[in-house]
Amino acid sequence: MRRRVATGAGAILAVLLAGVAPVAAELKVSIGGYVKLDAAYQDQLNTAGKFRVHPDPSSVVFDEGPGRDPARAENDQFLLESRQSRFHITATDEIGQVKLKGFFQFDLFGGNDDESNSLVSSSHQPRIRHVYAQGEMPLGGTTLTLLVGQYWSTFMNSDIAPPDTIDFNGPSGQLFSRQPQGRVTVGVPFGRSTLNLIAAVQAQSVNFTTTDVSSPTAAGISAARQEGQNVPAFVAKVQWLSDLANAEIGGIWSQAKGIAPGGDRESASVWGVQASLNIPIGPLTVHLHGDRIDGLNREANGDFPDAVFTGDDVAPIRSTGGYAGVSYKLTPSATINAVYGIRQADDNGASGFGRGAEAEVRQETQQSIHVNLLHKFWQRFQWGVEYERQWVEAFRASEGSQNIYRVAFWYFF
Repeated sequence: MRRRVATGAGAILAVLLAGVAPVAAELKVSIGGYVKLDAAYQDQLNTAGKFRVHPDPSSVVFDEGPGRDPARAENDQFLLESRQSRFHITATDEIGQVKLKGFFQFDLFGGNDDESNSLVSSSHQPRIRHVYAQGEMPLGGTTLTLLVGQYWSTFMNSDIAPPDTIDFNGPSGQLFSRQPQGRVTVGVPFGRSTLNLIAAVQAQSVNFTTTDVSSPTAAGISAARQEGQNVPAFVAKVQWLSDLANAEIGGIWSQAKGIAPGGDRESASVWGVQASLNIPIGPLTVHLHGDRIDGLNREANGDFPDAVFTGDDVAPIRSTGGYAGVSYKLTPSATINAVYGIRQADDNGASGFGRGAEAEVRQETQQSIHVNLLHKFWQRFQWGVEYERQWVEAFRASEGSQNIYRVAFWYFF
């Protein structure tokens, strides 16, 4: 994406930043982003929201079994929106041998449909995606990088990503989460390859699901917004980046804490491991990813809850996910992408998750296929078409699927 140095407001911002920063060689402020128009035909009314063009697999309606929703399953819809459009400001500087960067990015997914006034004027509220500061400096024969702010979770494989999808949520089985964090990366060069050793401390939140046993938290306390959590998440990751392949393995650990109805705190250890691999073969690139998560499903796009509070115990919910995909460059400006993903949750006999009366509507498995063609033109424009199929299954007989057909246009600036 090409960027130009901002004038006007950008110049004013540069003066303000320079006024509070140490004397530096040069401060540069640039703007960038894109405008995107999404069009989608869906063969059922998913539960993601009235104007949501990008439903996640958890929004698929059951069309078979005890949990069947015939009204939604048997009706289709065509949607148009532009809320995925993004805007960012970047400030870069160098002080001695230290390279500095500040980044702020937002889109228009803030608020729900009613709060963003979409029924009246199609307006949408801004939402912060990324806001962070980064410093990079040489350290002997290595490189030390410090990042503080909100960015992709360190546990996520954002540097070794799946194929591009027009669908905002991407494939089932992925890791997808933004978290406030402090991250340190030590880069060790090996010829044309680099070994990255990464450690981070980031926010921990718990999305509890309830059973008939008890309430998960004290009234008015939202564990899903970090409230009541007393241990952050600790992440460690190793990356190998080379011309032949890019690979990484990572681990995460924390505590999932709940407040029992009597006011006592109860917690359980939660963890996750993941491995990801990209292999370029001429114009073809193969993408592979797999993970095992115990009580940290918010790291995996939040498709499953994190834990169940049962009696005096917090019971983490486990899930296994992964995807396999390919990208093929037809021309320098056109790419075909295809990816299959799956995530499956374990039932928990101790807590009742996946069992009992709610098992017929509680999702156990999500699967998806994305196939698309992306083509860039006029240097700054891109268009794409995509077919997506999603499947979901409950712990009992309920299951559902939907087909989505998308067309999208981007203008990058």
